[in-house]
This record gives sequence, C-alpha cells and structure tokens, in this order.
Amino acid sequence: MKYQDAPVTKTAQGEFIIVHMTLLNSGDAQGTFLATLQKLNAGGTTYSIDDEATAYLNGTWADISPGDTADLAIAFDVPPGTTAQSLEVHGAPMSTGVEIPLS
Repeated sequence: MKYQDAPVTKTAQGEFIIVHMTLLNSGDAQGTFLATLQKLNAGGTTYSIDDEATAYLNGTWADISPGDTADLAIAFDVPPGTTAQSLEVHGAPMSTGVEIPLS
C-alpha cells in the first residue's frame, strides 16, 4: 500500500482488505468517527484495523457535523484469500456496534 504520492509504503503481513464507506451524521450534534473502533468479520474471525495502513488512507478519524457526510477508507491486514463477511461499526468504545453485511 502506498500513501498517495508520498514515499511511504506499508506491506501487509497477509493481504489488505480496504473498506470504503460514506458516513452520514443524521443526529443533531457533532459526531466523531474513530477507525480504531471498527472490526471486520470474516470466516468466524474478527479483525481489528491496521492503524498504519488506515492512516495512509486518511481514514483514521473524522469529525462530522449534523447532516454532513464523510468518505473514508479503512484497512484490515488479513490472511491471503480471506473473504470479508461484515463490518462491525461502533460509535463509542463500549457500544455493542452494528453489523453491516459486505458484498
């Protein structure tokens, strides 16, 4: 993975699964998205984000005003051949999260 035109790279231990998403703040207060809280479910295993690779994608965090959206990408380093099944999205560290199927 290469960060835009910068001379930095990150090599996966397996392979990267990159999840692109558009976030909408449908509430009436400022919201913050933290990539580190999100999980990928695949084949009965739950994966945390790769912080460094996600930073290269500018997906680490986003402050979102009410009614606004943010386009982000987050990276997961998974074993080769892994098929992603769902993304477990969390708005706060202790939240139960919401499972979003990936296709």
